Order: sequence, then structure tokens, then C-alpha cells
Amino acid sequence: MRDERESNQGEIGGAEARSDEGPESGGGGRETQAEEAGAQAGGQDRGTLGHGENAYLLKRIAHAADGHRTNDRVRVLMQTKPPYRPLHVATGNRLPPVPKADERIYGPFVTAEPLEVITLKKKVARVTVHFEDGSTPVEVNGADALFWSMSAVEKFCFPWYASQYGVPVANLMWESFANDTEVAALCHDPRSEACDVTGGTARVVGVESLLSEALFALGR
Repeated sequence: MRDERESNQGEIGGAEARSDEGPESGGGGRETQAEEAGAQAGGQDRGTLGHGENAYLLKRIAHAADGHRTNDRVRVLMQTKPPYRPLHVATGNRLPPVPKADERIYGPFVTAEPLEVITLKKKVARVTVHFEDGSTPVEVNGADALFWSMSAVEKFCFPWYASQYGVPVANLMWESFANDTEVAALCHDPRSEACDVTGGTARVVGVESLLSEALFALGR
């Protein structure tokens, strides 16, 4: 879920800074300067990995960053305790909000789609979901996958979360989905945000929400 707090740090100096430009590459260490400028602006920890982070936290950082394949720098504001929610993702030269207690900024990371995907693939803007019970149709924005049958969820959705987070987490997610009679479909947002929408008595629930609930329930 994305924290809706607005960033009050503005933009980092050195808009053209790249992660591969160090003092010896002719870039004058602009990435380091940008990072220090951002840290000084908000008193932010730069979020260097290697401080005993929980493996579940590291996976969620990677998922959140990988959802923004812009070939630009990505910084992720994370909860550092269960359920390890990604609270805000800032791209380019923008900074996330100042971390509160039990929060930390990680990055910058660089992600990118393969060139052939960028140049050939058409992008889907939104999907409208209609329900059999006549509930109000809803638009699902930002999602890159929808699962609306038990078979599809079992085959394509939960195996991934079982492999990444373990069978106990996947089982709790499955139980939440299977036991809620108002849930008509699951959606996945590549930015690791919740894409929950409701139309009357029918709901589309984001797998991010189920994952967060499962991790919190298991204290992970």
C-alpha cells in the first residue's frame, strides 16, 4: 500500500546523476552528492542494505522496486517491521517522505524492461470488472493481473507467494480469499500497492492486502 503522505523534500540535486558515475568515471561522484543532499534535506537514512534485514523485508523491497521498470533510479520507503509494507516509491530525482519510527528508505535501485518489451508491447491502461450478481462494475487501475476463478488463483497466483514467502503465508492468503464470499477476484499491482475496489456487495481484493495480513498474522 502506498502511503499518501506528500514528499516534502522536493527533488535531489544533480538530475542527471546515475548509479554508475563515480569520481573516477567522469561523473564527479554526482550520485553520492545527490544521496547526501537528500539525506541532509530530510535527515534521512540512506538505507544501505546489510543491517540484519529480515528476508521477508528484502523480498518486499525487491518486489516494490521491480514494479517500476523505468530505467531510472527508484527509492522505496518501507516499514521495517511486519507486515513490511512498501509505503512510498519515488522515482528519478524525487525523495520519499521522511521516515517515521520503524520506517526506512532503501535505494536507489535501477530497474528496466528489456528493450524489445519497451518498443513492442502495448500498455493496458485499466480493466473494468462486471459482476454476475449485478453489483456496480468497477475499474481496476494499475493492476497487471486479475484472477477471478479458484482454479486460476490456485494455479497462477499462490504458487508464486508460496515460493517467495513460504507455505504458511500462502495458506493464510488462500484461506482469506476462499472464505470471503464477497471477494469476486484478486488483482496484482506491479508497484506492490493494494488495488482493492468495491462495487456494491462484490469486491476485487489486491494480493498485496492478503500478503500484508498474512505476514502480520504470522509476525513476519
